[in-house]
Amino acid sequence: MASSFDPQDAREVLGELDVDRARLARKIVTPWWYYPIYSLSMAVLVVSQVLNNFSSMGLALVALIVFVSLRAIYNRRYGLSFTRSTGPGTRGALVALVIILVLSMVAARVIQSTQVELWWAAIPAVIAAVAGYVLGRRYDSALRREVAAG
Repeated sequence: MASSFDPQDAREVLGELDVDRARLARKIVTPWWYYPIYSLSMAVLVVSQVLNNFSSMGLALVALIVFVSLRAIYNRRYGLSFTRSTGPGTRGALVALVIILVLSMVAARVIQSTQVELWWAAIPAVIAAVAGYVLGRRYDSALRREVAAG
């Protein structure tokens, strides 16, 4: 039985896939307003840890609604949705971001429980916000590279 496999056709198809991946990578552009809002929401989530129970839950809920809304707006506007990291660069940025957010929230809880002035919570809030902005941009760059590389 003879095979109809043509190596040249396979190379052409693979070349087209490379072009498609490069085209998709160019479409992964986060708008300028995304990370400032995202970072502010991270800071709000951290600050919510030092407030009383009702205010804390309300602010945390607002921050979570903003996170979900940002994702939905991005998905609808650009027609792209990434539900998981695509490689080591995106995974590293995501893990670092989660660790910094958790540690910032723990720091805010410690500040609240030690009865020091609550403005000290601004320090972990700023750290979380800066991390959200910097690591978010780094995540985008890594995502573009990883999608383009296949």
